[in-house]
Amino acid sequence: MLPLIGITGNTAYQENAAFPEPLHINYSPRDFSKAITEAGGLPVIIPINNPDLIKKYAEVIDGLVLAGGQDVSPHLYGAEKREVCFAR
Repeated sequence: MLPLIGITGNTAYQENAAFPEPLHINYSPRDFSKAITEAGGLPVIIPINNPDLIKKYAEVIDGLVLAGGQDVSPHLYGAEKREVCFAR
């Protein structure tokens, strides 16, 4: 049996004229799932939705890739927001 490897998903919203409301999309960059497959694993994207399900995912996956995503608000960990400018 292949090891089940979870990948933390990211989320995006996409406007589409065919649907009355924006689509909420859970995704992961393809290179993560490709690397897991090439290493002999079975990738699964863990969606951002219900925090109560995290324990259930942890019970069934054999490994976890923390893929990153949007920045976490600094106010959540007691810091102030900084403006950052990257020169080219």
